[in-house]
Amino acid sequence: MQSSSTDDPPDPPEVRSAVSSEPDEMDIDVDDSPADECLGEYPTVDDYFRSVLEEFIAAEARWILDCLDMTKVRRRFENNGRHAYRCIHGRIYRTTR
Repeated sequence: MQSSSTDDPPDPPEVRSAVSSEPDEMDIDVDDSPADECLGEYPTVDDYFRSVLEEFIAAEARWILDCLDMTKVRRRFENNGRHAYRCIHGRIYRTTR
């Protein structure tokens, strides 16, 4: 990290105002009500679905999971719109509607 020196020119006013107006944190609405359930940490929702399905398939046959249409898998997990799955900051959430 470079230390600022007194020889550096100041930022132009339009840069200072743009930087100062940036939010420090993103506000993400995650409702911790019983309808929102955190299912664990996975890179994507599809990775979560695959992990769940792996429990039911013998290790030597898990290659078959590479052949799945994950859109259809997601539709099945969502149970005709009863559940919604989303990934926020590497955590999978299921919302029951």
